[in-house]
Amino acid sequence: MPGVNCFVLISSYFLINAEFKAQRLVRTILETLFYTVSLTIICFFFFNKGDISISDIVKSFYILGPTKYNYWFISKFIALLALQPFLSKLALALTKKQYKIFLAILILINTELIGGFPFGGLYGGGFSLMWFICLFFTAGYLRLHYTETSHNNWLILLIVFVTIKACIQYYNLGNIISLSYNSLITYGMAISCFMFFKNLRISNSNKFIKFISPNILGVYLIHEHGLKHLYRNELANFLTQHPEWDKITYLLICSISIFLICILIDKIRQKTYKISRIDKLEESLSKWLQSQYNKFNN
Repeated sequence: MPGVNCFVLISSYFLINAEFKAQRLVRTILETLFYTVSLTIICFFFFNKGDISISDIVKSFYILGPTKYNYWFISKFIALLALQPFLSKLALALTKKQYKIFLAILILINTELIGGFPFGGLYGGGFSLMWFICLFFTAGYLRLHYTETSHNNWLILLIVFVTIKACIQYYNLGNIISLSYNSLITYGMAISCFMFFKNLRISNSNKFIKFISPNILGVYLIHEHGLKHLYRNELANFLTQHPEWDKITYLLICSISIFLICILIDKIRQKTYKISRIDKLEESLSKWLQSQYNKFNN
């Protein structure tokens, strides 16, 4: 559950004092457009049971519209990228004391412990842009003003939050105590997880991380397409026809295999961009948008 929060925290941590780069915005839009359209066409020809029409293919081009092809996370993240230079200026202009008060207010009006309390979705909720902005300023505070504590403290805190969440789920208290994205428990779990792994010293020579990191968004886009139920069902039917292996081992192998296949698919997407010169289109659009931003910002 804290995965989405962690992704926004990681991105925001590096964006908080970064210059606006239009390429981030354009690249995210074009990559999302690639998967919404291509997967819709694939489903139309291979998984269509009469419920996908030509109009659905047309709708898949409208990635930010109120259609079933809208990735809720991507639409909010794109908006956050567009607002980033202005949010960053605010963060950098605040003193540490002002930032604390501002962040405390954001946390108060955005988080909940018991479902709907204290404010619930009054100012947005866990799926809203407002929540992403709250996470943005949280990461900003950690980057700009936070004094590091022991690495082990974050691990202990992470274990505490994971234990609390496990107890809530075990005793079926989820209908009383919130575990949504903007839950205080999920929020605390995400921060402690982020800070624990941020402080890990991973060698720069780790080639595997470098290899897969540019393609993680593609994995998400493949998994969460508006017609995902169609190819997920086919995949589930295929995977259930397996020998009598140890179930945990089999599921682990399947999960890793699916992840690596999705990485490979996105690698092919990158090659396709170069062959079809979409990467040049991305570059041209980025330069134009960057020039417009620079013109109005000066």
